Amino acid sequence: MEKPQYQYQPLQNNDTIRILTLDPGQRGDPLTGTLEVVPIDAAGCYEALSYVWADPGPPNATYDILIRDGDNNEGLLELRGGSIFAALRRMRLLDQPRRIWADQCCINQNDLAERSQQVRFMNRIYRDAAHILVWLGLDTNKEAVSAFGLVHELDEALSSHPINSISRRPDSMGLERHVTDNQKALQALADRAWVSFFFF
Repeated sequence: MEKPQYQYQPLQNNDTIRILTLDPGQRGDPLTGTLEVVPIDAAGCYEALSYVWADPGPPNATYDILIRDGDNNEGLLELRGGSIFAALRRMRLLDQPRRIWADQCCINQNDLAERSQQVRFMNRIYRDAAHILVWLGLDTNKEAVSAFGLVHELDEALSSHPINSISRRPDSMGLERHVTDNQKALQALADRAWVSFFFF
């Protein structure tokens, strides 16, 4: 039997937010979780998710999550676009729940008054999060390992030597060659929509 669509319960107080507790599971398992209404001043430990709404998700998948709440309501929440679906599926832990704030799940996107009211908390939600999880998109071309490896190597080189001395180092040609070899992967990373939106 098909699950009904999830129905948000209105937030009773103006100083509350919702936190999603994402159930553990394997990568291909359906997404499930619980929404909890908490005071913004006592939200506890959670992570905030940042992503680009319009980015694609995995092909041939239904972008939804089965949501429960404290009032015994249960239903499928259709996610708008594949980016958040891919992010939640990838960031879900195998063996324990994970508390996450993600706007598409934690704010009733069909309630303009709630959306407007919750926007006031965005800065604080990200500031108070234990971690900010950034989803850059699917690694369909398998470039992430190479790109981030180069980022780490550059960080180490720049941390151990002043920027103006790198070109004079005896081994700088090797570093330059390595940068050139991995430039395509690094460029692909820099071209991601999240990176372009937040940094340029």
